[in-house]
Amino acid sequence: MPPLDPNIYGWQMIEFPAETARCLMSMVDQGTFTKYPAIKWIFSHNGGSFPYLFQRCIRTLSGSKLIGAGGPGATQTNRIADNNGGQTLQHIFGLGNIYIECSQGTAAQMTMLKSLGICAQNVLMGSDWPFTGKGDVSLTLDEMYGPERSGMYTPQEVDCIRAGNALQLFPRLRAKYVKNHWFKE
Repeated sequence: MPPLDPNIYGWQMIEFPAETARCLMSMVDQGTFTKYPAIKWIFSHNGGSFPYLFQRCIRTLSGSKLIGAGGPGATQTNRIADNNGGQTLQHIFGLGNIYIECSQGTAAQMTMLKSLGICAQNVLMGSDWPFTGKGDVSLTLDEMYGPERSGMYTPQEVDCIRAGNALQLFPRLRAKYVKNHWFKE
């Protein structure tokens, strides 16, 4: 296979989504989300490649013999349950302290997020602007259609994803938006 051009297939295309998935899997494996339920964790870009890998994560961390030495003498263990108070991956993602930012998200990715247990209140809109190459942020946001096209969310939930959820998460920002009449309560 010829080498990939690092100017095209660099860290921003492959490594960012892989690192986000690696981080999420590590935090699930270590029980971070259940040990620290008061911390609100925000993961960008739909959780990177994690939504595509979550079934693999479940199989590997909840009973596969792929962990450790492997082979005929390997022992099965359910690391997700063992390290998270007996909870499943979907339950962990449904706890409410994991937020997913959905810039550049597609309808398929939004559907996968919902199957992970991420509820609409925990989906945030981002823009990636100015790195999108668009002249202003509104042109960038016009292309962000994942929540709408997924068919997984009501119009009210889409409105919350677009602004309301972030404003709930950041009360000082909400106060400024309300004060300046940028957002109606």
